Amino acid sequence: MRGGFYFRIAANGIQKNRQLYLPYMISTALFVLVYYILIYLGVMDYPEGMRGARTLPSIMPLAGRIVALFSLLFLFYISIFLLRRRAKEFGLYSILGMSKRNLCRIIVHEYLITGIVSILAGLLAGILFSKLAELGLYHIMEQDIELNFRLPLKAVTRTVATYGGIFIILLLRALCFVKRNNPLALFGAGNKGEKKPKANWFLAVLGTIMLAVAYYLAVRIKNPLSAFLTYFFAVVMVIVATYMLFIAGSVALCRALQKNKRYYYHRNHFVPVSAMTYRMKRNGAGLASICILSTVVLVVISNVVGLYAATGKSAYEQYPYDVCMGIELSYGGGYTKEEMAEVIRRLQQVADGYQASIRESREYLTAETYGMLQGNAVELDAGTLMYSADVFDISDYNNICDVTVVGIEDYNELTGKQETLEVDECLLYTVDTAYREDEISFVVGGEQVKSCHIKKQIDSFDVRAGSFGGSGLGIGTMFFVVPDVFSFWDAFDGRADFTGELLVPLVWNYDFDLNVPKQDVIRTAHALRDDIMQSVNSEHGVAMSFGCRQEEIETNLELNASLFYIGILISVVFFVATVLIIYYKQIAEGYEDEKNFEIMQRIGMKKEEIRRSIRVQMRMVFLLPVVFAGVHIAFSFRFTSQILKMLGIWDAGFVAIVTVICFLVFALLYTVIYRITTQAYVKIVGGAGKLE
Repeated sequence: MRGGFYFRIAANGIQKNRQLYLPYMISTALFVLVYYILIYLGVMDYPEGMRGARTLPSIMPLAGRIVALFSLLFLFYISIFLLRRRAKEFGLYSILGMSKRNLCRIIVHEYLITGIVSILAGLLAGILFSKLAELGLYHIMEQDIELNFRLPLKAVTRTVATYGGIFIILLLRALCFVKRNNPLALFGAGNKGEKKPKANWFLAVLGTIMLAVAYYLAVRIKNPLSAFLTYFFAVVMVIVATYMLFIAGSVALCRALQKNKRYYYHRNHFVPVSAMTYRMKRNGAGLASICILSTVVLVVISNVVGLYAATGKSAYEQYPYDVCMGIELSYGGGYTKEEMAEVIRRLQQVADGYQASIRESREYLTAETYGMLQGNAVELDAGTLMYSADVFDISDYNNICDVTVVGIEDYNELTGKQETLEVDECLLYTVDTAYREDEISFVVGGEQVKSCHIKKQIDSFDVRAGSFGGSGLGIGTMFFVVPDVFSFWDAFDGRADFTGELLVPLVWNYDFDLNVPKQDVIRTAHALRDDIMQSVNSEHGVAMSFGCRQEEIETNLELNASLFYIGILISVVFFVATVLIIYYKQIAEGYEDEKNFEIMQRIGMKKEEIRRSIRVQMRMVFLLPVVFAGVHIAFSFRFTSQILKMLGIWDAGFVAIVTVICFLVFALLYTVIYRITTQAYVKIVGGAGKLE
């Protein structure tokens, strides 16, 4: 009987405060839904040979753990807000005779109701939409769709256990809240106002300086691998500086506006600036949280969308032909046109067995190595330098670059140009490596082996981006066109690096398209690779590289589609959290401003003036987070674009376009949410009518 009594009080409290609890429960159910789908996609049995079947079972549960951790932190934050809003009600129960034990029993029943309803609703929605989620995954993976229904108990039990544990933690926090407060404190907590904060110019200036330093560090990053710790430090500084500026800087700005009498004593500015000044310390923290969450959403969504959209584009940049192969001739004792012609004949012979033919092709020679750029010289024995160094200097890594050399005849044939070079002249093309000198020397062990006069630097070179467009390892590329690649190679006289491998190997490159249907390209390419690799190794004992564009597309699709799918789901969670913070912030401000606007109307303030005042205040407050998020994204773009380069996305312009589109879409959604939640604020304030 008594249990039913507490249940009725708890249910009645939730129903009367549905404006607070309904968004909370819907959001929790959505978190449960996303978590269940991620776990479901991680534990399900994929068809053998399906793209992503090996990676999905490991990365989906990892993404689920990220969602669970964020759910705990965010729901913990929201539960504190709800407790504070209900504090006066709990205090009234205490004054009417309820003990803290009675209050705890009410809270236990409230959390049982909200927890069970939210988890069950989210779980049922997850089960209902799991097949749709699976079909969506199959679609972006470009796989055939299976229509059988699955209900893995492992996903169900893990979801219930995870969010059941989260609600137990939230319940313990709520019980501690009641236990640590006396009845009078609880009764007055709902009306407890925050002291008018003073302008802390020290924190405002410090936050500005920290943000400027963080931005400077971000735009100065040249190599993401060597500067990852620097970027992480910059991210921490941005987060701290954002909170400083929104808390202390916003108050300082309001104080400055109050001192500007022409601005402050305007009927559209007086009320909103006064209200913002009075409460900005707490509101600033909420706005900073919105800004950080918005930045996270934008970074995640723009990067995963960029990766997925550029899946085919990056593969075509790396492999302009169906098959790109290279044979290191230096180990076999020389190069002859006849031997390479025999390789081509053998390729065609194997292709004939698969009803295929070589449609278009090109061949060229390169000398390929890597070195460390030091002044106007490239130390080609960079590996030995780093290996023998007592202390590795991370700045040396920034100077390492790939070095690729091709002859002028091959260059002209490949590009259709008619360049000429004298002896010891060269053309230079660089990627992510700045070089402005007129001379370049090639050094081994401190000894100058070769030097060239740079006739000019060329702007582009469209041959096989895998070799000539950058390494994809976060280091730059220097591409040289010399009069004769053999003469360049001979100058190094078979010198070896510290591993015993030839320092500058000579590579014969042969790229070609196959005249076969798309679905047969990989099978045919593998047959060609196996046959040629076996024959070349058995006859000459040389090394060989073999790349297939269609295989690269499918490999990239497996990773990029998985990241895209996970990124979308996680972004939904973060966006919902952002919306919920905005909503509760509007609710809190509405309750705080309700009496203020009531007093203003009594002293003669018109409803139209109230509407105008609200619009000014809301615009000033809610535009700041999205504007700051856009600035954060702009300054972090250099680093994120470098990371995407390592994943094969070389076109920074394409990445910038995707980022801008994602920001505009987010800003549009943010504006819609702002206008919807503003109506909740106006409804609480009362008498102001709807915003137009």
